[in-house]
Amino acid sequence: MVSIISIILGPKHSSASLKGEIAAAVIFLAILGSVFLVYLPGLSGGFLLDDYPNLRGLIVIGEPARWRDFADYVLSGFSGTLGRPISLLSFALQHADWPGNARAFKYVNLMLHMMNGCMLCWLLLKLGALLNWLRSRALVVALATTSVWLLHPMQVSTVLYAVQRMTELSTLFTLIGLLAYIHGRERLLRREDKLGYLWLSAGIALGGGFATLSKESGILLVVYILVLEATLLSSVSRPKYWLAWAAGFLFAPLLALAAYLLLNHAKILAGYTLRDFTLGQRLMTEPRILLEYLAKILVPHPRAFGLLFDDYQVSTSLIHPLSTLPAMLAVAALIGLAVKYRERQPIFSFGILWFFTGHLLESTFIPLELYYEHRNYLAMLGPVFAVTYYVTGLRGNLRRLAPLLGLIMAVLIVIITWNESLLWANPYRQAFTWASERPLSSRAQEYLAGVWMVEKRNDEALKVFKRMIELHPGDASAYMHWMKLACEDPDLPLPDLHTVIDTLRVSTYSTVPVGRMEEIVLLREKNQCQRLNYQDLQQCLDSLLANPRYYLARKNLYALQARLYATEGLLNPAMETMDKAYAIEPTVDFALLQMKWLASAGLFDDALRYVQKAREANERNLLTRWLYRDGIEDWERAVRKLKKTAEAAQAGKAKH
Repeated sequence: MVSIISIILGPKHSSASLKGEIAAAVIFLAILGSVFLVYLPGLSGGFLLDDYPNLRGLIVIGEPARWRDFADYVLSGFSGTLGRPISLLSFALQHADWPGNARAFKYVNLMLHMMNGCMLCWLLLKLGALLNWLRSRALVVALATTSVWLLHPMQVSTVLYAVQRMTELSTLFTLIGLLAYIHGRERLLRREDKLGYLWLSAGIALGGGFATLSKESGILLVVYILVLEATLLSSVSRPKYWLAWAAGFLFAPLLALAAYLLLNHAKILAGYTLRDFTLGQRLMTEPRILLEYLAKILVPHPRAFGLLFDDYQVSTSLIHPLSTLPAMLAVAALIGLAVKYRERQPIFSFGILWFFTGHLLESTFIPLELYYEHRNYLAMLGPVFAVTYYVTGLRGNLRRLAPLLGLIMAVLIVIITWNESLLWANPYRQAFTWASERPLSSRAQEYLAGVWMVEKRNDEALKVFKRMIELHPGDASAYMHWMKLACEDPDLPLPDLHTVIDTLRVSTYSTVPVGRMEEIVLLREKNQCQRLNYQDLQQCLDSLLANPRYYLARKNLYALQARLYATEGLLNPAMETMDKAYAIEPTVDFALLQMKWLASAGLFDDALRYVQKAREANERNLLTRWLYRDGIEDWERAVRKLKKTAEAAQAGKAKH
């Protein structure tokens, strides 16, 4: 550790500097140890929410694991445009721990968080060296910033939420890309142009590439670099050809991103049909949220942090709520000041511009959910660094306050993070706490009901669902939870199905109705859940298909409707409805399911036709077509064998 610090900051000049580096190394190791101890209790928590849809595919990886099983899972991502294969690969390597060992997933997350802390400290030390800061100042700023960043309670919902490894991995590769870039800038200052540009290019191509394949926000690496160049590095001379290089490696990716967003804007904005807010309302609401993020970062306080903020009040006009317009003006003023004073006050400008850069994708026009603390994982570096720099640079009598302020902040964030970690360690306490703190949050109430169901207290879970219906009469999610629960527990009453059907037709969008319907159809395929009338279930699906907010879910709804027809032996409507799903998105699984229905009905020639349809659908997918080719061939051989067996049996009957 000492040698690394010496390499970064330059050769030692005295025994005093050596002692300082030894002390810094010890302090940094103590910080890492504190991070581990603070988060250790939280490792005992379980999986929750988005963990299940993103990780349940791990079940296909058997023992011994085959590379095709790995590839099938890694290429099955749906959380982002690119599928996030790097993140899924990291999950696939832990397939043996799913679904019974959440601790193992969280442990890896914690190790990645600590590794990110190491990368961050290294980056800040290299920046200090590049900017010719005093060795002691560079060490203090790097250590203080890293410790706050690592231990801040806002990071808990990233570290202890298994699926947010996607954010951690994207950050890791972003930091590696930034390190390579800073190293390249150092080389360029030494007039080692070829090697310098090689490092710069590798940082963008490899760091940015892997970051983006971990999570799409990794594309922001180029914007982070532009922020660095416009603020902290504005006084560092740029070599010949730097602008030409930047045009290809910094501006070109941004133009490509802008072109993608422009060409796909209709598809992207169609996502607002799934939300209970409009594009305009989102753009008015996010400034309030961004300022709330900043307040939490700079002045953390107990019970301010969490995961579920789906009850956050949407801004419906500039004056409703009243904080809307002031928040918009405040954000505009902060950005304006940061741009105006980027050369005179580079630290201030860096802190502001870095923070808002981190929110460019997830907190602007893309129709994501409004509020998540994990979006600040890397973004918070900006304000934390700026405050740390100014506090450690206090002069006169105020300088004596710096250690006291640092100690108070350290104790405060450690206590809050420790309490958050304890909360995440106990799913039951976590569910009750979140449900009581956020009574209007549907997700918090669903989480509480899930805990009751695990405890076999279905009557208590039903009370939660009924309370959700009272609070959110326009949301069908609670009704669908109730239906699924009544399917599994015959002692519970069914909801009034006419009310359910009517509510589904006008309900706000949620993934719950489609998910619960899929589970109910699966139960019926196993000859279970016969309490629910087949016609009523079909009417539920018809209502969802008639609901404009579920327009983008038509493919899955048609597929469920077809499967429901098949459970009743209604082959023709099942085939016709699945054809509608296939027309929306040609999918191998749809065609193979139709093939199985036809083969079961003895229609082997038609079944072979759908095998060919599955083959054609597979050939359209350049990325995965090699993955399913052998499986499709196996199905074709199986159908031909069944056909021969049936023909032989028919010939035997005719002979006798």
